[in-house]
Amino acid sequence: SDLPPQSFSFTQQPDIGIDDNLGRMLTLHSNAKIVLSKKMAIRPSVLYLRQKQAQELTLGTSVGYKFIEDYKYDVSGTVFLGSWYRFNDALVMLIGGEYQYFTLGISYDINVSSLRLASKGRGGPEISLIYEAPLPTKRRRRALPCPRFDR
Repeated sequence: SDLPPQSFSFTQQPDIGIDDNLGRMLTLHSNAKIVLSKKMAIRPSVLYLRQKQAQELTLGTSVGYKFIEDYKYDVSGTVFLGSWYRFNDALVMLIGGEYQYFTLGISYDINVSSLRLASKGRGGPEISLIYEAPLPTKRRRRALPCPRFDR
């Protein structure tokens, strides 16, 4: 190839006669936790992305079941199952769990658009591992023993 090497910038338009500027991306994300009982909660969420003319909207929810909660030792654990729909593109299935400050999730995208012909019906697996460092103000205070006085 006789083309000179090119450098690209996120902030400056290259002078090559085409518009390859990425453009700004708008990201809106919202979620909630709705407690159904001491052991169960649902977490609905919405994600909207837009960059130039491309846009994406994803809606869904997960259901979590708390299998352990021990205030004495500050231990908690939850398993969850969820599903989201990325409009005109894919169905996303998720299974995972939270233990202490770690969250592990395994998801799989199932293509439901016309692109499923190109993907031959195969989806995309993803694994995520999240560590959320505890803030000192969020740590539970341990109860101090109260002395008993006999009368």
